[in-house]
Amino acid sequence: MSLGYITKKEFLKEFRIDRHTFDKWLEKGLPIRRIGYKTYIQKEELNQWLNEFSVNEPSLLNLKSIFT
Repeated sequence: MSLGYITKKEFLKEFRIDRHTFDKWLEKGLPIRRIGYKTYIQKEELNQWLNEFSVNEPSLLNLKSIFT
């Protein structure tokens, strides 16, 4: 799937995080879309979430540039 979406697998690879961290980020509001058994992240929603989330987690500021 394209059109501004990335798969969970691609997301984990790009952000260099494991599933445990991904689950923690979900608890903190990471926006996802589930279609069947697949999980997708929309890049635009991700960037917006990173902007909001990085206020509380300054270490994520450098991650915002990955998908811009």
